[in-house]
Amino acid sequence: MTTPSMTQREVCRYRVIETELITGLTYCRAAFSSGDPQKRASNIAQAQRAYDGALDYTRTSKLNQEMKQNLEYKTDCLRRLLHQDQPSRVIFTLEPIRPDLLRKPKIA
Repeated sequence: MTTPSMTQREVCRYRVIETELITGLTYCRAAFSSGDPQKRASNIAQAQRAYDGALDYTRTSKLNQEMKQNLEYKTDCLRRLLHQDQPSRVIFTLEPIRPDLLRKPKIA
């Protein structure tokens, strides 16, 4: 996933962005499974912060095509979950996760 011209810093930025997105997805899933409206609202707010943080980092990052594709997929999933009226249904109707987009980048 990395190229010779990529620096360790760029790879670390990619991992931070990916971690933010995965954290946001996790908060969404926790929110949608909670019966407590306060916990649900809190988890959705945390997911939104993770989404916003990932977008901020993405704007200033140099990423290769494979990294961009991976992050775009996860960003799209999180965005769709955050914008649903009945999110619990969306968790099961999203397209299957592509294993090739979940690979960890190989560090040289």
